[in-house]
Amino acid sequence: MTRMARMLFVAIATLSVSKTAHSYQATAVEVTADKAVLAAVVSLQCEGNNRGNVLLSSKPSAPDALHIGHPSGVTSDQIADLVSRTEATDALPKGIECPRVRVVPYAKLKAAFDRPAKHPMEFPVPAGVRIPIGANTGFKDAFPGIGVLLRLSMPVYSETKDTAVVYFSEDCGGLCAHGEYVELRRVKDRWRVIRRIEAWTS
Repeated sequence: MTRMARMLFVAIATLSVSKTAHSYQATAVEVTADKAVLAAVVSLQCEGNNRGNVLLSSKPSAPDALHIGHPSGVTSDQIADLVSRTEATDALPKGIECPRVRVVPYAKLKAAFDRPAKHPMEFPVPAGVRIPIGANTGFKDAFPGIGVLLRLSMPVYSETKDTAVVYFSEDCGGLCAHGEYVELRRVKDRWRVIRRIEAWTS
């Protein structure tokens, strides 16, 4: 085996180990809990009077390297498991909406972002003019009246299965966006939000 071939073999082996080191396999108990946990996180969007209409992507979304943050009380292993499980999942469970939140298929959402806007904005915009979600894409044409685009990760659970962590991000247009980790605890067979930790804001 040549030196180049040996180096390539080592690189591939290292990559394989790094990919499988954080491979997260959900248990049957966790899969059953997912719907209740995610519904509790989504319900945060229906609190208060100023949220507007919210669109939730059907495809789970994990934080990328720029948006992972350094959340207090959330371990790097939990985040790695959250990312691994989210990336391995094609769709969120059904039935997690609340009255203000509508789930949209990821393919439809992607198609809207891939199209140009029917009435593009000119930049820079005048003071006081709000930049919409996906400015100069077809998002506003496809989803008029939407004030927030929400993306959720899949949950990860503690070893005792009585606490869970979920990541979500909100995009409300322009520089109005942020991401959070939400910690939940199971209390008498109900999942309750006990802590929200900001990961980033723009």
